[in-house]
Amino acid sequence: MNIALLSKHFKNDVLDIMKCIISEISGYDCSTLMLSCSSRYFDNSKIIFFDDINALIKKSDVVFVVGGDGTIIHCAKKAANFGKPVLGINGGNLGFLATCEKYDMLKIRQVILKDYSVEERLMLEAQWGNRRFTALNDIVINRDTGASVLKYSVSRNENLICSYSADGIIFATPTGSTAYSLSAGGPVVDKNLECIVATPICPHTLSSRSMVLGADGELSLNIHNIQNKNNKFFISVDGETFKQNLGEKEILKIRKSKLRVKFIETESCNFYDKINKKLINNATINL
Repeated sequence: MNIALLSKHFKNDVLDIMKCIISEISGYDCSTLMLSCSSRYFDNSKIIFFDDINALIKKSDVVFVVGGDGTIIHCAKKAANFGKPVLGINGGNLGFLATCEKYDMLKIRQVILKDYSVEERLMLEAQWGNRRFTALNDIVINRDTGASVLKYSVSRNENLICSYSADGIIFATPTGSTAYSLSAGGPVVDKNLECIVATPICPHTLSSRSMVLGADGELSLNIHNIQNKNNKFFISVDGETFKQNLGEKEILKIRKSKLRVKFIETESCNFYDKINKKLINNATINL
């Protein structure tokens, strides 16, 4: 088995966790694949280093990602391009997307011995002008500092659904329903549902609420007050921000992606138990 081992940084516990994983893998008939930029942290002749992350993932059978939810999302989207299953290993604080907690080598061994199941997650594809984006969590449109409140409408298959005056709007997958959308007042959605959650950000009417929309079909966002040159807006895709000046007739189109992220599960996991543990009971954040 070829195991890709990835992280975005080696701060806090991440380096020690990765060394423990490498030690565990070395006891089996497996190869560890890592990026060349991490070679200075590890002295192990059994590690195979790659300059290109796509080549690394393509060569792997499974992908281990150590870090917080942002790191797991970033690497999982790359793994989705090659249909590779991903094991999230918590190297941060919350780790909502992590299957494996810090230093839990039992789950590492289960994956090495192929004692696991795969759970597929819906992703979104967005088109804004000539640019295309793919999101596992959410796609956010927000006004820039000093810009006017957004006046926009959302349609599904060219049928008007709603109109809002707000600071912005979040289009979230079921996976992303527990992230920014939840903080903005959106609902928690079961991860196995096929839907898109549209949540206004700081709406300027008391009646504005989130909407849960079917994932089959195309959503269109039309911003109506973009004539003023000072009205700059930005799009954020899974936390990565792209500033954009919009033309009057430019429309954001969102649809279900053909790609799916495959998350490794090592045991039967109750989604709502995780919500209670991570989002309700774990109220204290270590700074």
